[in-house]
Amino acid sequence: MTMRDVEKMLLSHPVIRSEVAVEMQMGFPFLYQDQGKLCLRYLPHREVVEDGRLVFYAPAYRLEMCYPFKHFMGFVNYALSGNVHGGEGIAEVALDWMLENARRDVEQLYGSCDAVLDEQVRLGGVRPETMDMHHQAFEACVEKMGLRGIYGG
Repeated sequence: MTMRDVEKMLLSHPVIRSEVAVEMQMGFPFLYQDQGKLCLRYLPHREVVEDGRLVFYAPAYRLEMCYPFKHFMGFVNYALSGNVHGGEGIAEVALDWMLENARRDVEQLYGSCDAVLDEQVRLGGVRPETMDMHHQAFEACVEKMGLRGIYGG
């Protein structure tokens, strides 16, 4: 199972199909361990192309689940909780730069997710150094793309 397979499965999940607005992007996958369990978090948000820029908006939801990622352990709709920002973008990236440069970092992020998932399946758990590799790949994507407004840190 790859992270892309997990995302395909999630997009057909009844909660996602009924509660998450169609125009939302899932965002970057973030894997972490909680009390020995492998967990996954997404922060779905809007992305809009405007004048050669990709504009990112604040997360509208927070989705969290534990392996094997079939049931949600957390689902927050920020609009319902009153914590969603207005209509202004919180980050932007030149579309040309994104298409040319970000792909490599995103591929590394997904590769690190796949390594974590592979260890979970093969070993029944994830070694700290593999999780650290994933967190470094995640941070590299967030930092290089200027997305602290979405992912914090």
